[in-house]
Amino acid sequence: MKIGELYRAKIVELLEKKFKENKNVVFINIEGVSAIQMDSLRRQLRAQESQLLVSKNRLIRIAAKEREGIEQFLQSNTALLFAPDESLPASCKVIFDLMDENPALKIKGAFIEGKAVGKEKVEAISKLPSKAVLQSMVVNAVAAPMVSLLNTFNQVISKFLLTLEEIKKSKEKKEKSSK
Repeated sequence: MKIGELYRAKIVELLEKKFKENKNVVFINIEGVSAIQMDSLRRQLRAQESQLLVSKNRLIRIAAKEREGIEQFLQSNTALLFAPDESLPASCKVIFDLMDENPALKIKGAFIEGKAVGKEKVEAISKLPSKAVLQSMVVNAVAAPMVSLLNTFNQVISKFLLTLEEIKKSKEKKEKSSK
């Protein structure tokens, strides 16, 4: 076997492993994107616990032979974004933010939960809040009624204490005036 064949076989093996591990794969057209911009994109995606891989379409096609509908995403230069469920919205947002700076960068489509979807779905996902924000929204929604109930009880107790304090002061005044 030649070295080039071994190298391509290793790439296919890596891609097969990534496709099996990840249900979410975004296909990105990187034609016209500079190496510096790709490096910046990789760094930003790594911070989101995602990985960006660039490969030849032929090798991607071989590695993802079980995925139906992959052909529609394999035109021109392709980068693959592998993202876990939690970081998918944030990773997609990074790409769409960079698309504003560099119009050459384009989303081709994606496999979300193993199903082929178009650019519009990926854009909708990029607009979703992150998992941490959603969790805080749920906590606030659950805690809000309890906090307001506690505030109500606190106000009742405060008014009761103020009333007792006023009664105490009025009794002290009566005692002083009676002496």
